[in-house]
Formats: sequence, structure tokens, C-alpha cells
Amino acid sequence: MMAAPVRYLALRAAALGANTKTAILIFGDMALVPLAVLFACSLAPTGIGFAAFWPAMPGLMILTGALSYRLGPAQTRLRDFDTRTARQTALIGLCLGLASWMIWGARMQAPSPLLIGIGFCLGAILMRIALREGLVALYHVARTTRPALIYGAGAAGRQVAAILARSDKVHAVGFLEDDPGLQGRRVVGLPVHAATRIEKVAKLRGTDLIYLAMPSAPLPRRIAIARRLEARGFEVRAAPLASIAADTGPDAARQLLARRQIAVDHLRLSLSYAGRSVLITGAGGSIGRELCRQVIDCAPSRLVLFDLSEAALFEVERLLAPVSGGVEVVAVLGSVTDAALVRAILAENRIDVVLHAAAYKHVALVEANPLAGLFNNVLGTEVLARAAAAAGVDRFILISTDKAVAPVGAMGATKRLAELAVHRVAVAAGATRFAAVRFGNVLGSSGSVVPIFRAQIAAGGPVTVTDAAATRYYMSVEDAVRLVLVAGAITDGGEIFVLDMGAPISVGTLARQMIADAGLRLRDAQHPDGDIEVRTTGLRHGERLHEIDMTLGASPSGAHPLILKAVPAPLPEAQIARYMAEASRAVANTDREAAKTLIAAMLDESRGSDAASVAPASRAIAATRRTAATS
Repeated sequence: MMAAPVRYLALRAAALGANTKTAILIFGDMALVPLAVLFACSLAPTGIGFAAFWPAMPGLMILTGALSYRLGPAQTRLRDFDTRTARQTALIGLCLGLASWMIWGARMQAPSPLLIGIGFCLGAILMRIALREGLVALYHVARTTRPALIYGAGAAGRQVAAILARSDKVHAVGFLEDDPGLQGRRVVGLPVHAATRIEKVAKLRGTDLIYLAMPSAPLPRRIAIARRLEARGFEVRAAPLASIAADTGPDAARQLLARRQIAVDHLRLSLSYAGRSVLITGAGGSIGRELCRQVIDCAPSRLVLFDLSEAALFEVERLLAPVSGGVEVVAVLGSVTDAALVRAILAENRIDVVLHAAAYKHVALVEANPLAGLFNNVLGTEVLARAAAAAGVDRFILISTDKAVAPVGAMGATKRLAELAVHRVAVAAGATRFAAVRFGNVLGSSGSVVPIFRAQIAAGGPVTVTDAAATRYYMSVEDAVRLVLVAGAITDGGEIFVLDMGAPISVGTLARQMIADAGLRLRDAQHPDGDIEVRTTGLRHGERLHEIDMTLGASPSGAHPLILKAVPAPLPEAQIARYMAEASRAVANTDREAAKTLIAAMLDESRGSDAASVAPASRAIAATRRTAATS
């Protein structure tokens, strides 16, 4: 009988606006002032009676409320309370103690002002912990959800458990596992049972619902397990993760990577995006679509899809519909170069995180259309970054490329200039944390060699390669996006992260492997009776025979062994401003020659520029933030 009012209370608390929550925390901090004074009086003689404090109490409370709002603790979400917020709270306590000493002076004994500050700090921290735990308790008391078992206690199973923990329909009660090494343990607080005891465990836990979370298992084995469970009367569901549901097993390209699925702390990752309003630009592209899949698994409050392609936007919105759960999905058709539209999107949706994947990325097309590359990749990024800073967005992550490292063509040059545009905004930004993430080729993305090779093989050949000796760095789109989200979660602002893509892969080797895995034979001079020929077309302008290893000279990020920090040489502010002005003029005047001249100048100047340190830029951003915080 109590569940309905408690659940109503929980829902009302969750529906409170940001301003209301800030006001509650401000008044809570103000109410702690008399309690802090009482705390000081109870631990040490104050020299004056407690009643003597009351005349100045309103002033102290107003001072505390103003500091709480100005320094930030009242504007920090309960789940985001960290050491930085604790330091801000301690500073408020110090100011409160100092103000007490200034008001009552010698009438107070020495420890009293310090005890007032300590009392306030303890009270503020305990109040926030109590509020956070209270909201969690309200949710758990109110929920009447269906229990479920998860088959698979690996990384995917843990991610499923984290997602179900936020569901208002289903909650996990344990894992089933074939691996004896995991049986009998506890994973994310849930027991791991032997899969052979499934009927006893299901009866004990009062459930007949099982989620399969075994993305690395071959598809035939997953099908066999599902059929066996259904035959025993269980309801079997695929794990509620679009990325798992889309995985149909390894193919030749994945096998060439020769590494297992990259593991990350899914719970920590989910908490970085849970409850946030997230904007993904280029949402209909290969990388943007996978960003949408993985971010929606993190249970954001709102996911805004932004794309210029109507067909791509329609398709990604349709694909997300079955897995959106309680996440509000907003599809916006338009361009990042439209400043008014960008500002409206950020304001109306109260965006917390921007993942900027919108870009023209095909080397030959950007080489042939430099104005479009400058307009979309460079000026569009600058428009979005400036709007994000003005709107007070928490984090802005630019999806960059290995071709931005000492670029040799228009696409790489425009992406490097996009990085510089973000850096320029970041130096002047206040609270917004800006970062870029560079990585190489993504397996299966639109226009990449894997789907092209696959189509050419299906058509009977030939398979065309620019140069059989050419090498490229590859990563699956799932792994690349997973690491991008980790980098976005740990950024302090000002970094250029690079992903360790592993060893480079020969394009010729990839083509031959895909032909062999299709059950066909290579046709060449030694095998004239083969099925498929590999034909060399030659490198195009803007292409390299071998991509540069982005990890050379990079330093560990500390968050994941495959995420490093690049050390490109920062350009002078005046030079970046000149590049941006020239790009704007070329686009405004539709001056193709000016665009080509600008790109050529960048290519000449960028050669070897990625050998110096990025530390001065990071220090400049940090210094700017400290100044803003104390002004």
C-alpha cells in the first residue's frame, strides 16, 4: 500500500528541474550554519552564549548561500559530488569560520571558528550523501519489477546488470555461467551460479526470465542455448544492448585484428553519461550510429540526434526505437554550420555532453571539394564549439582522425584545423571541458575498404587496392566508440587523446584474406585459374602509403592502456586566428583557389609539428579556469 505514494514521491523528485534542485541545496547549506555553530558550542567553549550568535546568523546564512551558488557545490549534481566539490565545500567552511571570527573577535575562544567551519563541511557532505542515498532508497522501495537471470557474467553481462538496475520493469537477481572459474563468485554484487543448476536457481529466485549476454560466443551456440532454455519453459531475451544484438560473430576483418573485445569499466562509463542530455552530431554516420547505440545503453535522460542527411537520421532513429527504454530521443535535421539552429538545440535540450562526429571524411572527395571540407569540418566545428561554450555544456568531444597527424591531404588538414579551432575555443572557455580523440580506420564504416571489398567479391571481382603494400590501422567501430566514451568521461579539458590501434594491417593482405574466407581463390600470375583478381589502382592525392603511428611520443592517459595523450605542438593563437579567418573568407567568397592555398600552407607548416609538447596548452586552459573560478 505504501509503494504508490513512495513511487510518486520518487518520480516527483526525479522530475525536479535543475534550478529547483540548486535552490534546495542552497537552502540546505544555509540551514547548516546554525547547526555548525551548535556543533562548535558542543565541542569547545565559545566564550559567549549560543543565543549571542543569533543577531548575526541571517548574515552568515546569506553569505553561505551565496558562496554555495558562486563556487559551485549547489550546482553540482548529487551523483557528481567529487573531491573538487569537497574542496569547494571546505573553502565555504573556511570562509564561514573566518567570518565568525571577524564578527565576534576576541569574545570567541581560538578553536571555535575552526570548529564552525569543520561542522559546516561535515554537515554539507553528509547532507548530500543522505539526499543521494535517500533518492536511491525511494526508487528501490517503490519499484515492483520482474526478477531476471543473466546468462554470462563477463563484461557484457555486467553491462546488462547495470542497465537493468535502472529499469522500472526488470531487475537482475544473479548470473548463470559455464566457466567454473566464475561460478560461486559475486559480480557487481550479484551471485554467479553454475548454468547446470539453472532450474534450481530460477525456482529459488522466483523467475523464468533469462537474458543472454554472450556476444563473443559463436552465433550457433547462442541459438542452441536459447532453444534449450525455451524448451525448459524459460522466457529468453537478447541482452538489451544494441551493440550486442547487432554482433553476428567474427568475420575475416575482425580476425585480422587478432585481439579480443576491448574491456572497459561499463558501470563507471555508464555513470558518466547516465541522466545527462547528450548531443551526437553526425548521428546517422557509421561512428555516430554506434555512439548512439552505446550512449543509449548508458541511460542518458535525453539523446539528441543531429544530422544533415534525412535518410541517415530516419534510419538511426528507427534503429534506436526498440532499445531506447525510457530515454527521450530527439531527432534534429540540420547542419552544424547553422549557428542559430545549433544554439537553439543546445538551449532547448539543456545539453550536458556534445559528441561531435559530423564531418566529411572521405579522402578523395574532400580533396576534390576543399571548400566543402573547410565549411563543414572546420567552420562547422568552430560554430558548434563556440555555442557549446556559451551554453555552459559540461563536455565537448571532437572525433578526429589519424590523418590529422602531419596531414598530407585536404581531409587531414581540415580535421587538424578543426582540432585547432576547438583548442582556440577551449583556451577562452570557462566551465566547458574540450577534448579531441584521434583514431584510424573503422572496420565496416561507410566508404571503408571492408564493405567495398565485400561488394567487389560478391560481384565476382576484381578487388581493387590503391597499393598492395599500403598499410592502415584498423579497429572495430564498437571498440573505437567504447574508448571514445571512456576518453570523454575522464577528460579534464585540453587533451588530444589517441587510440592505440594495434599493429598496422596490409591492405593487400586484408583483400586476400577476405577472398579466401569467402571460399574463393585468388587469381594472379601463379594461379591463373583462380576466382578473384586483386588489381592495383595507385595511391590518390592526399593518401599515404603508410599512416603515421599516432602513439609515438604519446603519454599514458591513466584511464585505459589503449587511450594515450598526444603531444602535438600548439600553434600561436594569432596563426590559428589567421587560418580560421582565411577559411571563412574562402567559404564566404566561394573561392576554391583560396581554399586550396590555405590547405597547402597548412600542409607545409604541419610537417613534423606533432613532435612538441601539448602541455603548455593544457596549462593555459587550466590557468584560465582557475581565474574564472576565483573571479
